Amino acid sequence: MSEQNRARPISLETRIRSVSRQLADAEGGWVGKSGGVDPAEAISLLGLARKTLKASEDRYQRLVARAGAIVCEVQPDGTLLSLNDAVAKATGFRPAELIGQAWWDKLFPGEYRRGLWRLYRRLCRGDVEGWEIRVQSKHRTPVVIELSTANTYDGSHLKLISAFGIDVTAERVAQAEVDRIRADLQEKIWERTDALERINAELQIEIIEREQFEKALRTSEERFRRAVNNLPALVALYDAQLRIRFINTRALELWELSEREVIGSRDEELFPPSVTESYLPTLHRALRSRRPQFVEAHTDIRGQPFTFVFTYVPLLDNKGDIEELLGIAYDVTERRQIEEDLRIRHRELQTLNRISEIALTRRSLSAAYKDIALVLRETTEFSTVLIETYDAEHDRLVAQVVQGLELLQEERKPDHTARQVLRQRKIRVQHRQGGRGGVLGPELRTVLTVPMVVRESVVGLISVAALEEMAVDERQTQLMTVTANYIAVMTDRQRAEEALRESEAQRERAEQFSLIMVVRTGLDGRWLRTTPRLSEWLGYSPTELEKLRVQDVTHPEDLPQTEAAFQRLWNGEARSVEYEKRYVTKDGRTVWASVNISVVTDGDGKPLHFLAYIRDITEQKHTEEELRLAARVFESKAEAIMILDTEKCIVNVNGAFSEITGYRRGEVVGRSPRLLDSGRHSEEFFRHMWEHVEHHGQWQGELWGRRRNGQIFPALLNMGDVLDEQDRVINYVGIFRDITEIKQSQEQLERLANYDSLTRLPNRNLFYDRLKHGIDRARRVKKRVAILFVDLDNFKVINDTLGHDAGDDLLKKVADRLGQSIRSEDTVARVGGDEFIILLEEVEDIASVAETARRINSSLFMPMHLHGETVDITGSIGISVYPDDGEEIEVLLKNADTAMYVAKEEGRNNYRFFTGGMNQKAIERLSIESALRRALERDEFFLVYQPQIEVSTGAEIALEAAIRWNHPEQGVLRPNRFMPVAEASGLIDAVGDWVLHKVCQQIFIWTTTGAIRHRVAINLSPRQFRQPRIAEIIIAAIHEHGIQPNDLELELTETAVMQDPEATFRILYTLKEAGVHITIDDFGIGYSSLFYLKRFPIDKLKLDMSFVHDVVSDPDDAAISNAIIVMAHSLNIDVIAEGVETQEQLDFFVSHGCDGMQGFLFSPPLRVEQISKGG
Repeated sequence: MSEQNRARPISLETRIRSVSRQLADAEGGWVGKSGGVDPAEAISLLGLARKTLKASEDRYQRLVARAGAIVCEVQPDGTLLSLNDAVAKATGFRPAELIGQAWWDKLFPGEYRRGLWRLYRRLCRGDVEGWEIRVQSKHRTPVVIELSTANTYDGSHLKLISAFGIDVTAERVAQAEVDRIRADLQEKIWERTDALERINAELQIEIIEREQFEKALRTSEERFRRAVNNLPALVALYDAQLRIRFINTRALELWELSEREVIGSRDEELFPPSVTESYLPTLHRALRSRRPQFVEAHTDIRGQPFTFVFTYVPLLDNKGDIEELLGIAYDVTERRQIEEDLRIRHRELQTLNRISEIALTRRSLSAAYKDIALVLRETTEFSTVLIETYDAEHDRLVAQVVQGLELLQEERKPDHTARQVLRQRKIRVQHRQGGRGGVLGPELRTVLTVPMVVRESVVGLISVAALEEMAVDERQTQLMTVTANYIAVMTDRQRAEEALRESEAQRERAEQFSLIMVVRTGLDGRWLRTTPRLSEWLGYSPTELEKLRVQDVTHPEDLPQTEAAFQRLWNGEARSVEYEKRYVTKDGRTVWASVNISVVTDGDGKPLHFLAYIRDITEQKHTEEELRLAARVFESKAEAIMILDTEKCIVNVNGAFSEITGYRRGEVVGRSPRLLDSGRHSEEFFRHMWEHVEHHGQWQGELWGRRRNGQIFPALLNMGDVLDEQDRVINYVGIFRDITEIKQSQEQLERLANYDSLTRLPNRNLFYDRLKHGIDRARRVKKRVAILFVDLDNFKVINDTLGHDAGDDLLKKVADRLGQSIRSEDTVARVGGDEFIILLEEVEDIASVAETARRINSSLFMPMHLHGETVDITGSIGISVYPDDGEEIEVLLKNADTAMYVAKEEGRNNYRFFTGGMNQKAIERLSIESALRRALERDEFFLVYQPQIEVSTGAEIALEAAIRWNHPEQGVLRPNRFMPVAEASGLIDAVGDWVLHKVCQQIFIWTTTGAIRHRVAINLSPRQFRQPRIAEIIIAAIHEHGIQPNDLELELTETAVMQDPEATFRILYTLKEAGVHITIDDFGIGYSSLFYLKRFPIDKLKLDMSFVHDVVSDPDDAAISNAIIVMAHSLNIDVIAEGVETQEQLDFFVSHGCDGMQGFLFSPPLRVEQISKGG
């Protein structure tokens, strides 16, 4: 329509309005005025104008109706004045539904509204010609209208907007498809061109690399041959038929063969069966099993024995078939001989050790002889042992013991052989023929006779014999020589001790009339011989003294002096030592003595015991006590000393006292030592301490003191009394030292043994101890004890993603939150990487345990800030209760662990009490896990596909892939039977990878054959989604199988995407930019944030089946479903209802604008062949 034609009716109307204004101006006085309008002319002109305008409008409406165009008139304020019926065909709205209504909310909802405001601004600037706008139809589909407008002005003011529009939606859709096809073709041309250029470049590179590789291979092979030929082992390389392809020089030299003889031959063709039977079975076993095999075997080479360790390693090609088999034989002959010699030597040393123990133990000679003979029979090759002592005065041998044979005579004159041994003091070996007897009888063929010599004198003979003739080597003669020496020394010592006992008996009779006490003590200080006077002096009976040591009755301060005297005598530094010392009597008194002590030795100078002469000098020392007391105060530099009077007030202190406490001497003299009281001990403690001093003369123990600056410190105190001649207390002496460092070391050791170094929580050892005490207490008071096994969900992902430092910080925060979630009397312990155990004691009811578990889960669920990142963590809790679930610790812990795994399988961030059925479930879970590990190898998985239906057209728009397991025993299993086990065991990564590649492969087949052209959706588990570089893995699979990214759709649960929203955002945008479609599965049951939902590049939401199932009968489910649909559409996200099974459910979702549906009402999941046939 031209500008002139549009303006003509407007000019007429303008003219009419002009006339009307003139009439209005002339009203009441226009007759006869010049310039006025004749009324008749005006009326005639108005009538003519109306007819002309009416005719023009009729023609215009007919023309527009025939053209199918939309015509409307709109006032500047947006009021729609008129609209023809063409709008119903284009948008589905009748004119009556728009005129007088808020038509812009219907045609321009949501994102369309931006187009309305742009149109309005354009119209306000002037007329519009051929401008396209997008509106939404009544069926919520986009409509494209090409619009032209004309504006009517009243002066400079816009009065009316007239619009003319044509529906060009079909043309634009067709044009877009043509543009897409043209772009796809151009893209494929570019891709093919780039591919050809890339292939050409890669071929050139490959040619160069192949030449370099072949050169390197030749060099490597030469180095390999040199290295193998120099190995200290026999090396051979076999083909799959066990023919020798290579053998090193060392093997050829050992077998005296040439390389030409060996190459191409089998071992059984080269060597006799006596050689090959030792290692050929292992070679064949390696070939069959395709695994390395090892064997140690003995063989003879040219009459010489060898021991080899054979190692056979199969070398597999890319298909897993054996390409070659490497054999290596190490010569271990010398090593095994050394090991055998060491075993024999060790056995001999054990024999000598047992004999020395017998010889050094004080027992009767007859018992010692018998035990030594038994040891020799048990540990040597000789079956008979005879030990005889020699009586030189009467020239006779007396049998002391014989083992292994009945002795012919117990006492005898030395025969010829015995006489030679006695005179020459040399070993004699006899190999006797049958019929030649002797003291041991004729049946013994080999006899070894050894002299027992001590201090150049023969004290006896030891003879050992065997029934069979045998060679006696140097090792056996050495063993018997040492044994004979032990027996000789033992015999001589016993005889000397008998003589000494007789001598001492005579001395004792003389000592009874002496004032000096003569005593004998062992080298360890034990009293061996005392006198009646010593017993009377110390207040112990002779029997009591025999059970004590010198150190036990020595004053503690004199112990070092006594030990030093013993040591000097023991080392031979002095023949005797004289010194003064104090003894403590049985009733606690201190007595003084002058001691002269010497050591008594045997003939070889070896110390046997100590001999002491003790003289009582107590009276003498009493007169020196006060002077000695004053000097003793300052003797110790490290230990604090304080002297108290009988009123227990401080008389004097030394310098160490001031250093430790901070008090100067003048500040404490005359005051009670209670000024050091820390306040940590009760009056009962101090009363008990002083009572002990009064009754026993001293008290020793640990206590807490307070320094002058108020600091508390631990001290080890020794408090004792000082007596006068009448045994009256005249003073008390307290000696103490600061043991702060010792206490700190003890506390550190206790922490290391009982506490986790990272979280400072109790470790497994301390937890077990507290659990044992908790159960014992619960058993007494008839209460319950609860064990909560807490395992963190997805800790490994956080640890691997953010690093171990962040993981350690997370464990510390978790430990703090667990500690804040329980009572002070309960215990939380860390027993593993991300595992914690909580002990709840004296449980009143099970409800309180459940409340604690909920409190723990709520505490853990709060976000944590780690190294600049915000992470979410949850925990799975298993609970067992004593005595309901067991009375033994191990049973309770196992049941709590089992319950924890059930909680993890049922969705995590959860807790479960143990039930009896869980054990069976745990067994089933282990069985499923074991079978799962073999399922991939045996190709037991297959996929089924369920169609998704578009509501507006009823057409299939996508397929969802689901995995099935053809279990060899249980038949076809659905995912809910095995996927939780795969998720918990870590097998989900391998299973998910199999599904991804299987679906990509199937998409390629369908698109290539043209069978179907649908997008295919797969589910990603939360664990699979958290794999490092998951986006790159998926994109690589798409490229590997040559499919379009928009043919693949990924379904993720709310839980998966919300665990780490920032990481999810990066992954989803990477996938979206590649062209992959994103769907949130099971929507409505998680904790999605609308903020993140708006940010994520999501294409679809799938309503969870729990809402779909009861949407018709449950108003809450219906309201939630409708709200999700409205919310999703406001974000331009489509909604799919999953699990639609009834017509009522279908009607509900159709009426509420759901975009798509999926369920058994339309189709069950189908196998590939069913889809292909029906496609």
